[in-house]
This record gives sequence, structure tokens and C-alpha cells, in this order.
Amino acid sequence: MVQTDCRNGGIVMVEKFMEELLKALQESRVDDEYDFRFMEVTKRNDKQKSFLCIRQKNEAIGINLFVDDLLRRYRSTNYNMELLVEDIMSQLKERLLSSKFTDVAMEQVLALRDYEQVKDKVLFMIVNEKENREYLRNSVYVSFLDFAVCFYVTVGTNEESGTIMLTRDIFSTWNITVDELYEQAMKNTAALLPYQFRCVDEVLKQVMPQDSFSQYMNSPEGVNGNSNLFVLGNTKQMFGAGVILYDGLLKQIATMIGAETIVILPSSVHECIVLRMPEDVDISYLREMVHQVNTTCVEPEDRLSDNVYCYFLDTDEITILTE
Repeated sequence: MVQTDCRNGGIVMVEKFMEELLKALQESRVDDEYDFRFMEVTKRNDKQKSFLCIRQKNEAIGINLFVDDLLRRYRSTNYNMELLVEDIMSQLKERLLSSKFTDVAMEQVLALRDYEQVKDKVLFMIVNEKENREYLRNSVYVSFLDFAVCFYVTVGTNEESGTIMLTRDIFSTWNITVDELYEQAMKNTAALLPYQFRCVDEVLKQVMPQDSFSQYMNSPEGVNGNSNLFVLGNTKQMFGAGVILYDGLLKQIATMIGAETIVILPSSVHECIVLRMPEDVDISYLREMVHQVNTTCVEPEDRLSDNVYCYFLDTDEITILTE
């Protein structure tokens, strides 16, 4: 019972909600055409999440709707189960029946064991190795600092896509080495997910109301502080923290901002904050700041690390910044 929901002074457990939803789906008769199953999956950082798997009968691929999202939609309908069922069926028709995703994805999944067919789609991302023992249990990965560089393959279409983690079972059929896999994934990811490097002020301007942004820019923080902070990720804003491993990128950035040493703060698996190494750096303060952001602002499965990292231009190396 990992989540609760309050209603009319009572507490509805997730299991009760799932029972009620399955009953409503059965009563609507949609289960004559579709199979519905609640399942669990291990997400990043070994977080267990429940989801509703919906498949058309005799089909191998369907759609997954996370229970957390379903509960939020349930609340938004003022706890009207009939409206929730209608919403689910609308999503099913839009994402499964009215798209080519199922046929395309199935064809691509069947091709996974042929390396030549999929090698140009193999990408990498970085996660925290210690916090992902279960997530990585059957995955192929390379250790780097406290990270695991793991690999995945994209499936689907340009309009709708998904990812499949590279398992040891699939990798064993490819007849290549881990070094060859790493090199191919690095080349693919840099080409398909180009890096994006922006000043924090530029990012804030896009997400803040104009009046608030103008007020911020006229404050001491805007003028003297965050104008020296930069956001580093990729153009898709997905798994962008991994760009720190792109060949020559950190050297290029350090040269660009005129810094012999730069500090890297991992804000999530999707991006990092970069700044010039302060003269009077307080490592414990930086670590505490990263920890606070992780615990208050980042979804559990998107957290990367509480550590602070340092890149040295003269040696072209990244290390964990220690006391």
C-alpha cells in the first residue's frame, strides 16, 4: 500500500481504487475486447510503480497507464469512476488504435536481436549505480564514478516513441564487446540528442511570467548570482545529464566560459547545472544544495546523485568533489 487518497474524511487505499476501477471496466463491457491487468515495474532509483496494462485481445503490445496518474485524473473528475473509464478508453483509442505505434513498435522489438538493424538506435543515459541495483540487475552497463552508463533502444514513430533497456540476454546475441557498444552509443546519442547549453537566466525567462522575470533580473540574485550559472542538457530534455560524457564537450564549455575548472551539479537525470569553480568554494554547502533540490524538487525516479562533480581543463577529467 504505497499511496493513499483522502475522500470524505476516509482513506482509500490504492488496492481499493484498483479494485473499483477493474470492476467499472468490467461493468462497462470494454473487457470483452480488451485485457486489463495491474502490474508493477521497477523504475529508475529502484522505485516500484503500479500501472494498468491495457491490450487488445490477442495483441502483444498495449499501453500502460500509471496508477498515480489515474488517481490524479480520478480526483479531477470529483471521484466519478464512469468519467475515468471514459477517459481511459479515449486514451486507448488515441494512443493504440489511432496510431501506427503498435505495429511499428512490434516490428522493431522483433528486430532487437539483429544488431545491424538496431545499432543506429542504441543510446545511453546515466543513473546512480548504487541506487539502481534492481533496475540494473539484468541490464548491460558501464561504471563511471558513482554512475552507471546504461543503454537503451528507441522504438516507435516520430509522433510516439518508447524505450527498451538493453538486457544482457539481448546483448548476448549481438556478438560485440561492451567497448564497441559504448562507442556506438556515444556516437548515436551525441548525434540524435545534441547537447544544449544555456544560461540560467535564459531558462528562467522561458518559464517565468514577464513581470516576475523582470523583477528577478533587477535583484542581486539575478545580476550577481545566477547569471554565472548554466544549464547543460540535450535538446530533447530527456536523459540529458549524460551529455557530460560527450567527447570533448566539457573541454569546449570550459574554454567557452573561460574557466580552468568547472563545477557540475546534477539537478536530475535530465540535466545538470554548470558553474565556474568559485575561489572560496564551500563543498558542503554545494552538496547540501544538491540534496535539498533532490528531495524537494525532483521526482524520485529522476534523481541522479547528491554528489558534486568537478571538471579540470588541464587533465580533461571529471572527479567527485570531496572535502
